[in-house]
Amino acid sequence: MHGIFLLVFTFVLVKLFFPDLGGEVESLLMGAIETLKNVIGSTPV
Repeated sequence: MHGIFLLVFTFVLVKLFFPDLGGEVESLLMGAIETLKNVIGSTPV
């Protein structure tokens, strides 16, 4: 669960410090978040 918060926090920091980054990086981050959610969702806690 902490991984998602860490990823979102990193995403927010990147958007704050590098607002001129292209959609490529954004889609990559979103893909990483989706992958992480799938991994966590399929793993019994």
